[in-house]
Amino acid sequence: MARYRKVDPRIWNDAKFRGLSDSAKLVFFMLLTHPSMTALGAMRATVAGLAAEMGWPSEAFGEAFGEVLAKGMAEHDPKAC
Repeated sequence: MARYRKVDPRIWNDAKFRGLSDSAKLVFFMLLTHPSMTALGAMRATVAGLAAEMGWPSEAFGEAFGEVLAKGMAEHDPKAC
């Protein structure tokens, strides 16, 4: 069913995803669908830059992004952006 979809609808059944706040879910979707995301699932960006793209304060984005990181749903290397 997800063959032609970028985001598999079964994500709504995933326990990790369901455990995220609404803000963290939005950040996760933003990461999944970001235009700079490569086919390997990597991109160069700063947390402040991603927050600015969403029009969020850096603190709010950082908190939501932290949830995604804490659940192991994304990795971040601040030295490599």
